[in-house]
Amino acid sequence: MRRKLVITLSTVHGTRQITLSQVARLLVLALLVVAGGSFALSNYLLLQATDDLEMLEFEHNALSSDYAQLNVTLEQVTEQRNLLETRYKAALGSQQAYLSELDDLSSQLQSLASERETLASRIRRVSVERAALASKIESLSEEREQLNETNVQMTAQLQQLDQLTDQRSELEQQNERLSSRLNVVGAQLGLTDQLAGLNADDAAELILTRVRERQLLLHMIPNGSPAEFSRVNDDFGQRVNPVTKKRSIHKGVDLGMAIGTPVYATADGIVETAGTDTKGGFGKIIRIQHSFGFRTYYAHLNKLLVTPGTYVVKGQQIAESGNTGRSTGPHLHYEVRQLWTALDPAPFMSWSLENYESLFQQVKEVKWDSLAKQYPLRIATKVSP
Repeated sequence: MRRKLVITLSTVHGTRQITLSQVARLLVLALLVVAGGSFALSNYLLLQATDDLEMLEFEHNALSSDYAQLNVTLEQVTEQRNLLETRYKAALGSQQAYLSELDDLSSQLQSLASERETLASRIRRVSVERAALASKIESLSEEREQLNETNVQMTAQLQQLDQLTDQRSELEQQNERLSSRLNVVGAQLGLTDQLAGLNADDAAELILTRVRERQLLLHMIPNGSPAEFSRVNDDFGQRVNPVTKKRSIHKGVDLGMAIGTPVYATADGIVETAGTDTKGGFGKIIRIQHSFGFRTYYAHLNKLLVTPGTYVVKGQQIAESGNTGRSTGPHLHYEVRQLWTALDPAPFMSWSLENYESLFQQVKEVKWDSLAKQYPLRIATKVSP
């Protein structure tokens, strides 16, 4: 048996045994690889050196050409130098004149520089003054704008003052017209003595108070005609009854009119009766209760438009006239009563705001003096109707 030299390699992956012959073969292979690499590198460096040499020869030729050109240029420069030396020598003679002129020019330049400094100082002073003037001009411009605004405002105020003056004049004229009208209205209301010495506001308040009171009473106490009529057939008082032919008291007025004429309530109130009278001969009749114990009767009607318990207002249509009951022809029998006492309807029918005092003078049966103490009349001076 031949003995072999064995090399054992141990790694983390395990152990491996290599013989000496194997190591020798590996070394020979490595030498061959190194020799081949060296040969290739040497060939590459030889080629690179050849290229560099050719480049150097090219640059050498170029430099030789540039050198020849520089020699030509040097000769030309030498000729120009000689020419300039000749010209310099010729010009050297006039240099002193140039220097003298330069001295004069230097003196003039110094003088101009001094003048320039003086002018610069003046310019700076003028600039300062200009800035001050610009500031003043800006301030004056602002003041001018303020004055313009003030002028515009004053012009507007003057226009407003003129308008107010015109309005005042117009108001004074209106006040004069109002005072004149108040005097006329006061005279119509019988307030001439009470209006004496009062201004327009107090006079208007007094007149308004009286008008409210009168309008209130004109809504609460019967007044005006209950319907449009052609004539008065019979007045209030003693007469010969056209049906019975006997002399008796006629408690109302008979107003002649066509059948179907609208009949209106003569004051605010509540309907007490609305139906047919089977005993008195009035036919279809409406009786309305008003304030202060007054009542009105509307008889011989053709059509009733309200029912008992209905509230009515002055001027509201309540019926149509007719010829029902004991009647000798189409007419409306109209009565005004106070506490069941029959009163002459004529003063009530002619009573209005224009002749307001006439009712209290003509109708003596009613105690008018105590009426002013009623609550509605007291509040009439404060609340608009």
